[in-house]
Amino acid sequence: MNVVSLIPAIKGAREKHGKTLQKLNVSWAEDVYDPPPSIRRRKKSKIRYNLKKKGQNGSSNFIDLFHRLVAIVFITHILQGFVSSLAP
Repeated sequence: MNVVSLIPAIKGAREKHGKTLQKLNVSWAEDVYDPPPSIRRRKKSKIRYNLKKKGQNGSSNFIDLFHRLVAIVFITHILQGFVSSLAP
């Protein structure tokens, strides 16, 4: 049975244990590549950041106004249905 001794990952530990230093190289295969960065994502996140920033400064943005309007219309619709169900 082969016994493997562990060598600590401290600077100079290989020389202390009698291992010679070997230069290790890594090369990538030809079909491995980094995908191009998508500029679209960066712009989208930047726009969202700017919208949040505007909202934090106190000025309301279009999205907040739209959400408020939808909520008001929804509540009004529910109340109209409730009131009409109470009528004799």
